[in-house]
Amino acid sequence: MKHIDYINRCIEIAQNGEGLVNPNPLVGCVLVHNDEIISEGYHEKFGGNHAERNAILPIIGDPRLKNATLYVNLEPCNHQGKTPPCTDLIIQAGIPKVVISILDPNPLVAGSGVKRLQEAGIKVEVGVGEFEATMLNRFFLNFHKYKQPYVTIKWAETRDGFIGKMEGESIKITDEEIQKYNHKFRKSHSAILVGVNTWINDKPKLTDRFWNGPQPIKIIVDPAIKGSYEDAEGKTWVVNSLKNQDCGKLKYIKIGNKPSISVKQILNYLYKQKINSLIVEGGKHTIEAFLKAQAFDELHQFINVDIHLEEGIKAPKFPNLELTPKEREFKRIIHRQWDKYTAK
Repeated sequence: MKHIDYINRCIEIAQNGEGLVNPNPLVGCVLVHNDEIISEGYHEKFGGNHAERNAILPIIGDPRLKNATLYVNLEPCNHQGKTPPCTDLIIQAGIPKVVISILDPNPLVAGSGVKRLQEAGIKVEVGVGEFEATMLNRFFLNFHKYKQPYVTIKWAETRDGFIGKMEGESIKITDEEIQKYNHKFRKSHSAILVGVNTWINDKPKLTDRFWNGPQPIKIIVDPAIKGSYEDAEGKTWVVNSLKNQDCGKLKYIKIGNKPSISVKQILNYLYKQKINSLIVEGGKHTIEAFLKAQAFDELHQFINVDIHLEEGIKAPKFPNLELTPKEREFKRIIHRQWDKYTAK
């Protein structure tokens, strides 16, 4: 097998931690001796052992480690955090070679892990499976590089470009298959945001009901606190211009002193709270605010060609992007996506 095959295995097992490790990265580790995987592990939950420790500790002392190669999709840490440095354990185990996909942008690591291994006489190779590893940890990389959450905007519209009937009337545009796809986003992202009108008119649960994952924090932008939130399920943050109040799972967060709250103010606050990923689901006014601010990293547009309304709430306009959007069919619904990390 080639290096990329073992890195792909790292990426595959790393995904088992999806939604469970935020704001930490998704990391998998594979130990190989004579072209045979002898151990593997992944970062299972926030605060738990890193992937390297979960792979090495079960076979620590095994003589095969002296001639093994360690594969990992992100640079091993070199600092004391919730767990000891992974570099120290790799050196202690006597592993002579390490293959890494990408460097860790976290200032606490940022190349120091590679340097520490090399100083200990370990051969290090970086860059195998770089693109795949970047896509896997786009939330984490974006958070450290741009100092804000990774923002995914998505909406569903009818064949003639409406996202709903007149104000106060709801309509289901997506089928269960697409709902499962959407709920996978809710499992992987740290938070989900809607405007107050969507909250009042649609009464959305904003939960993952298909994948049994951790629930995203619900964020409702409600400057004047027009909505009612006492019955909201799970952790709910009401972003407003009036008050700060902590009611347990329900939290009122005052941002700024003006009646309107900017997208930049919201993202700055979420960054300070270590929210590394955010889904924006609407409604139209909220989505357009994020589009206008160019505050997005992915766009997902679903078009149900079997529903035609003729009138209603017009869908947001899919922006002109330098990169032609990919198109992929989910039965009768088209999924269009742009991701800045795919830009050439």
